[in-house]
Amino acid sequence: MPSTAVTHPVRHGYDHAPLHLECNSNARDIVKSFKFLNFWTNHHTFMEVVKESWTADFCGNPFYVVHHKLKKLKRVLVQWSKNTYGNIFQQIATIEDTIKVKELQFQNNASKENRMRLHQAQAELTKFLHLKEEYWKQKAGMKWFNDGDRNTKFFHSYVRGRRNKLTLKRIQDPTGTWLENEVDIGSEAIRFFKSQFSEENAGEDYALLKNIPKLITEEQRKRWKSYQEK
Repeated sequence: MPSTAVTHPVRHGYDHAPLHLECNSNARDIVKSFKFLNFWTNHHTFMEVVKESWTADFCGNPFYVVHHKLKKLKRVLVQWSKNTYGNIFQQIATIEDTIKVKELQFQNNASKENRMRLHQAQAELTKFLHLKEEYWKQKAGMKWFNDGDRNTKFFHSYVRGRRNKLTLKRIQDPTGTWLENEVDIGSEAIRFFKSQFSEENAGEDYALLKNIPKLITEEQRKRWKSYQEK
C-alpha cells in the first residue's frame, strides 16, 4: 500500500483525535522506462554484450546512427539482464525456499554432499542479496554509504518515503477548486502545460532580439530567400 495516507479529523470534544486511514495501492499499468542497473557492469559478459550490440552497422546521419544504436542496446541489455539475473526478488524467495529444503536434508543426513549443496545455495542467496542491496542503493541515489552491513530495508524505506513526497494528492485549478480525483488531476496538468507551450501566452515584444549580433548581411539574406523560392 504505497499510497496509504493518514488524516486527523476534529476531536469533537474528546481528548484524542481520531485517525482516518485511507489505504490505496495505486496499482495501475505503467509503461516502465529503461533503467540501467549499475551492478550489470560487474558481470563478466557485460562488455562483450555491449560491444557486440554497438558494432552493428547503421547508415545515415551520425545522430541517427547513435539513436538507433542506443535503442538496440537498450533492448539487448533488457533481454540479457532477464536471462542472466531474472527477477532478483523472485530469485531470492525461490533460493530461500531451496535453502529450507537443503537444511532439512542436511539435518537428516549430515553427509558431505548435502553440506556442499547447502553451502552452494547459501552462496547463491548471498549473491542475490548483494544485488538487491545494490538495486535499492541505486534507487535511493545515495553515494555516501560505505560497504558493510546490508542497509536494504533502509534504502527501500528511503525510496518509498521519497516516492510518497513526490506523489500529488491534489492540485488546484485556475478557479481555485481543489481536484483530488486522479483523472481530474491528469486532465488539469495536461491543460496547464498545453497552455504554457501554446501561442496564447507568447509575447510580442521582440526588442531583445536587437542585442543579438547578425552573422549575415541583409543582402545575403535576400539572396538566400530568392534562392529558396526558385
